[in-house]
Amino acid sequence: MKGIFKFKRFLRLYLANVISRFGDSVDAIAFAYLVFQLTGSKLLLASIFIVNVIPNILFSTFAGAVVDFYSKKKIIILGDLLRASIVLGAAFLYRAGLLETWHLYVMTFLNSTIESFVSPCKFATIPKLIDEDYYLQVNSTFQSIQGIVELLGLGIAGGLIVALGIEGVMFIDAATFLASGLIILTVAFPHEEKKQFTMDSYRASYKEGVTYVLKHKSILGLIVSAALINFFLSPFNALLPAYIDEVLKMGPEGISFISVALSIGGILGGILAGAIGKKVGPKGLIVSGLALLSVFYVVLGLPNYVPFFSSLLVIGVDAALLAAMASLAGAGLRTFLMTNIEKDKLARVGGVMSMFMMCASPLGAFLAGIFAVIMPLSMMIIIFGSMIMFAVLIPFFTLKENKGLSANEAA
Repeated sequence: MKGIFKFKRFLRLYLANVISRFGDSVDAIAFAYLVFQLTGSKLLLASIFIVNVIPNILFSTFAGAVVDFYSKKKIIILGDLLRASIVLGAAFLYRAGLLETWHLYVMTFLNSTIESFVSPCKFATIPKLIDEDYYLQVNSTFQSIQGIVELLGLGIAGGLIVALGIEGVMFIDAATFLASGLIILTVAFPHEEKKQFTMDSYRASYKEGVTYVLKHKSILGLIVSAALINFFLSPFNALLPAYIDEVLKMGPEGISFISVALSIGGILGGILAGAIGKKVGPKGLIVSGLALLSVFYVVLGLPNYVPFFSSLLVIGVDAALLAAMASLAGAGLRTFLMTNIEKDKLARVGGVMSMFMMCASPLGAFLAGIFAVIMPLSMMIIIFGSMIMFAVLIPFFTLKENKGLSANEAA
């Protein structure tokens, strides 16, 4: 852990990210409740989730190639300023009583679009600010720290909503984006080769990123597996307020309850990844994490069928374990990518991966909204959770433990 502190530029970049995530965790409770309150429909709630991921499908591959032609530092700062403005706009509309459902769709789309450009910038920059020997330690340790911050935000969200109102929480979120941007201003980013953006250079860069992914079965296997898992997790992700209402028989406080449990699990998963990561390797973290995630996901659907699992304590522990396994797999995934993908291709490959992985989410969310009308949500979660195990087989057979992608994969 001590060795990480010598990477001062990385620490400031990560501090900025943690601050903005704190604001998002507080705002998430208010926004989820606000969406469900305004729509009153599980199908519309799922559609908001779909709108959130559509920009990743439309722009991720484009963004991953474009950001290599411009200053990643400027893109991140501009992204923070734009998202702060959007959140402030939502807060003022809500305070004035003018906020409508279509506003939520537009703001969600804009925020997600901005994130599709900012994310590849961060993903490509972090490995250049730390030594390769610290990749796993950084991915596990700071995932836990981020989880602690999110837990703090989720824990105080209810009190803040009562004290400041929903618009007050939105103001806090906007302030954290501004603080993040100011911190990024102080970070000296790695030197970037200046490239002139033209349609020909963009097409060549875009094609290189897509080709790189398609030629390496390890990366392609991760993409396919992640897409399937995103699809199968959609009933819980897109319909969480409905799950709280139907399965747990709780109100808005149930969102905080599950969110806190998920955050605790994320912290524990990061700690566990750091403890066993070197022994089992990235592949071990990914495969074991996803396999156990499948089991804990199925349990979330059991309260309506097995009395033992109707206990809030049991569901809370299960949600924490589910998040821990997701955190475990996530640490392995990021470490594998940082270690095996050439650094000058990280932004492009990251954009391509994001697009392919996110394609499954809108379809899953839409079908979840349809299925929720004809079958109990708990049954849908059990079925979808069982199917995740099949997705785990893909990285099990395709991932390689060796450093760097083998030559035969690029053939």
